[in-house]
Amino acid sequence: MVCFDGAEYATNPLLCCSVPTCRMRVHLACYGSGTDSMPLMPYKKRSKWVCDVCTLEKKHATELTPNSARVCVVCKMSGGVVKPTKADNTVCHLVCVRWLPELKQVPSEVQATSSVVDADLLFGTRKSLKCHICHKRNGCLQCMSKRCTKAFHAVCALRALESKVYTGVTEANHLACICDSHFADVRATYRSIKDVFWDQPYLGTEVDLEEDDEPTAAAPS
Repeated sequence: MVCFDGAEYATNPLLCCSVPTCRMRVHLACYGSGTDSMPLMPYKKRSKWVCDVCTLEKKHATELTPNSARVCVVCKMSGGVVKPTKADNTVCHLVCVRWLPELKQVPSEVQATSSVVDADLLFGTRKSLKCHICHKRNGCLQCMSKRCTKAFHAVCALRALESKVYTGVTEANHLACICDSHFADVRATYRSIKDVFWDQPYLGTEVDLEEDDEPTAAAPS
């Protein structure tokens, strides 16, 4: 997932790729379409939804890659919600896109209604940073405390225990990553975000909904 909110909303359905080797789960709004105006997907089409990566692989008649084997070009970690990048045969975590502000989704030149990640925008300095959790380099963000040199992969930080690294959103709706040495910087007004689903792969089966069977939850304001 990207936002790590497992709830279903009437205006923002939770999708699951119908390819058995993928089963990627993501909210429609989190996945994005590469356009300013993204139409809502009819609920009856949810069970037939195919993610952009599987769509490209099918189009080029290549063997479908299990999602667990897809390696993000930015953080070099596998699995999770990924999008194709501008370069051929590469993918990028949307979590990396969300937490590394220089990364952007741009309209795809191959699929008119889809988007790809421009991974070339990654700051070169991030490639030398070493993750404090997995001790590997590439595509890290740093603790938001001034002059702190501790760095983390977004995926590692979000999966780590809160006693290791805090990840959340400030009252100004800015993403916050704070290492254990600077927990004093975490305010009570911040909202914690953690990936509690990463070791719980979705194995269920999506079913078509009748036209009147729509989720009743309202999207948060």
